[in-house]
Amino acid sequence: MPALAQDAQTDGGDETQRTGGVKEIVVTANRRQENLQDVPVSVQQVSSEVAQILSIDDPTEITALVPGFTFQRQAAGSTPFIRGVGSTSSFIGNEPSVALFVDDVYVPTGNAAVFEFNGTDSIEVLKGPQGTLFGRNATGGVIHVKTKDPSFMPEMDGSISFDNFETIKAKAYVSLPLSDNIAANVSAFRVYQNEGWGENALTGDEVFFNEGWGVRGKLLFDFDATQVLLSGTYANRFSDQGIASRVVPGYFGFGGYSPEAVGAGFYDTASTPGVFNFYDTDFMQVSGKIEHDFGGVTLRSITGYSDTNTDFVFDLDAAPANVLNAGVTNYSKAFTQEFQLLSNGDKRLDWIVGAFYLQDDALFDLAAFGGALDALAPGAIQTERARQKTKSYSAFGQANFEITDAFSVTAGLRFTSDRRTESEGGASIVLPNGVVAVASGPFGSEATFEKLTWRLATDYQVADDIMIYASYNRGFKSGVYNLPGYSVATSAPLPPVQPEVLDAYAVGFKSELFDRLVRLNAEAFWYDFSNIQVQNNVAPPNAGTILSNAGAAEIKGFDADLTIAPATGLSIIASVSVLDGEYTSFENAPTFFPQPPNDAIPIPAGCAFTAYPTAPPGQPAAQRSCDLSGSNTVNTPPFSASTTVLYNLMTEAGDFDFAASYTHGGDYFSEPHNLEFVRVPSYDLVNGSITWTEPSGHFDVRLFVNNLTKEEYYAYVANGGTSGPKYAPAAPRTYGVELGFQF
Repeated sequence: MPALAQDAQTDGGDETQRTGGVKEIVVTANRRQENLQDVPVSVQQVSSEVAQILSIDDPTEITALVPGFTFQRQAAGSTPFIRGVGSTSSFIGNEPSVALFVDDVYVPTGNAAVFEFNGTDSIEVLKGPQGTLFGRNATGGVIHVKTKDPSFMPEMDGSISFDNFETIKAKAYVSLPLSDNIAANVSAFRVYQNEGWGENALTGDEVFFNEGWGVRGKLLFDFDATQVLLSGTYANRFSDQGIASRVVPGYFGFGGYSPEAVGAGFYDTASTPGVFNFYDTDFMQVSGKIEHDFGGVTLRSITGYSDTNTDFVFDLDAAPANVLNAGVTNYSKAFTQEFQLLSNGDKRLDWIVGAFYLQDDALFDLAAFGGALDALAPGAIQTERARQKTKSYSAFGQANFEITDAFSVTAGLRFTSDRRTESEGGASIVLPNGVVAVASGPFGSEATFEKLTWRLATDYQVADDIMIYASYNRGFKSGVYNLPGYSVATSAPLPPVQPEVLDAYAVGFKSELFDRLVRLNAEAFWYDFSNIQVQNNVAPPNAGTILSNAGAAEIKGFDADLTIAPATGLSIIASVSVLDGEYTSFENAPTFFPQPPNDAIPIPAGCAFTAYPTAPPGQPAAQRSCDLSGSNTVNTPPFSASTTVLYNLMTEAGDFDFAASYTHGGDYFSEPHNLEFVRVPSYDLVNGSITWTEPSGHFDVRLFVNNLTKEEYYAYVANGGTSGPKYAPAAPRTYGVELGFQF
C-alpha cells in the first residue's frame, strides 16, 4: 500500500527530520526485493505501521484498503477473491485460488488463515495470476505475509487494548542479538471476546464470539555470504464468526421458520437449542530458509512444514427444528521444498530459476446427527469421510532483459505436475447399537494434472518517474477431489473437477509526479477464465456439497491507486476498482428457487428437474439445473473504493497521529444463480483513530473506532438449500483504547 514517508534518520543520530513526499515501497513480487514502481505487476502493500494506525488485526480487514479484494471467513476456512477470481469452497484439500504465502512458504489450506496477524512487517496483495514464480493455485493472485526478522539491535514493543464486547487484545514482540552473528525474536498475541455480537433468540446464548492466541519465533544466523533463518509458529482460534447460521432477512428457513418472528436481530440466530456452533482451529508451521551469495548468483533453499487441524460443529438447518446437525474434523499436513537460483541483478539481465515440491495429506471426516436421523433410530449418526493425498512437482524460470535503458522484456515459464490420490471415500448410517444400517464405499481413485503456465511482459520508462507496461499471464488451479461430496447413495468414486485456467491480459502505468508528492498507479485487464471450479449443493438422494466445473467466464476491469503527500505529516491515499464479470458458458448449474411461504420466484423455462419437482416437506427451496450463461461471476463487486487520510502533528506534548478511512464495497452475488437472496448488498464503512505518543516516543495511547456508522452487512451469504439462504454477519461497530510501548 502506498504509504507516507516515515521518519528519516539524520547524521546527527537521535534527531529526526520529517519530510513530505511518498515513501519508496519495496515488494517481492518477483521473489526478490524491488521498488514497487519498477515492477510491471499490480501490487498493493499494507505496512505494519499503517495496519497498526488503522487497527487492522484480522485478514478480513485488509479488504478495506484493497478494493476489488474480498476475504471472507466461511465456517472454519477462508475464501479470498481478487478481481472476482477465487474459490467459493473452503473445505480441506481444496486449496484457495488466491495463494497464501507466509515468509515465502506456501500454505496449502484456507483453514490456516483464520487467526490474527502478529509480528507482521508487511502484507503484499499481488493481483492477477502469478503462475510462473508462485505457481499452482495462484490463479487470482497472491497474499504474501512478511513477518519481522530478528535484528541485531535490541527491540521490544507491545500493546494491550480494551474494546467493546468485553474484548481484550494483547500483543508483544522482542528481538535480541545473541552474538555478533546470531539474533532471535519472539512475537505473541492473545485476543479474548467475552461478549458475542448477538444471541440465540431461543436460548439467550452468546453468538458470534471469538478468542485466539498465537506465538511465533525466529532464529537468524548471519555469516557474511550465508544466512540461515529458522521460524516456528503456533496459533489457535476458537470462534463462530463466519458460520452462516442466520436466515437472510425477509426469507423463511426450514419448515417455514422466520428469525424475525422470534425477535432475532441482524446479529442474532434462532438455532436448535443445545447445538453450539463453533470451530476450533490449530495451525502450526515450521520453516527454514538458507541463502548463500556466490558473488554473481544467490542460491536459496526454502523448506516448510505445516499442520492444520480444525474441529467444528454447526446446525445445518439453522432453525429451531432439530433436523440435522454436523460435527466435522479436518486436518492438513503439508511439506514443501523450494530451491531458487537468482542472479544478483548487477547486469542488464536479471533471472531466476527454481524447482518446487509439495506433499500434502488432507482428511475430511463428518458425523451428522439430529431429528432427520432420529426418525430412523434415535441417536443414529451419519458419517462421511474422504482423504486426499497430493504430490506436486514443478520447475520454473523467469528472466528480465533490459533491451535499452528504457525498454525491458520479461518472460517466464513454469511446468507443474500434480498427482492427487483419493481414498476412504464413502458414507454410512450407524445405529446407536453400532450396527451399520447402510453404507457406501470406501472408494478411491487417482488423477494427474499437468499444466504449463507463463508470463510475458514489456515495460517502457517514458520518463524517470513514469513507466508503462503490458503483460500476458497464464495461471491455473489444480484439479481436486470432492471430499465432502459422498453420501450413502453414492455408488462409485466421485470424479475430480478439472483444473481451471485463466489467461490475463493487462496494460498499466506507474508514476511518481510533482517531485514525488504524488504516486499514481493504474492497470486495466481482461481475463479469459475457463473450467471454473464452483461449489454448490445437491438435493437428495445424493445430498451433499460438491464441486463442479462451470464452463467459462470473462472478467474485465480497471483499478488505480493514488497517494498524495502534499505536506509534512499529511498523506491521502485512495484506491478504486471497477469490475465486470460474466459467465459465458455455465450449463446444468444447480439452482435453488424459494418455495412457499417464501414469495415464489418464477422458474425459467429450460431449468430441468434435479430430484424433486417440488421441494421436499419442510425444505424452503426447490432445486433445478439451469443454464446460467450470462450471470454475473461470484464475489465480483462492480465498484469498490477506499480513501484514507493520515496526519501527524508534532507538539511539545508529544506526537498526535490522526487516521480516518472510508470504504465502499459489496453489491455482488455469492452464488452463480444471482437470485436476490444471495446478493451481498453494498455497504459503506467509516473507521478512525487518534494516537498520542509521549515525547520520549516510548509510550502511546490510541483511541479507535471501526464501522462508526453501525453498517449491517454480510461477511458472506450461503446457498439456499435445505435450510434456505443463510448469512454470516460482518463485524458491527467496534471501538476501544489501546496502550502501547516500544523500546
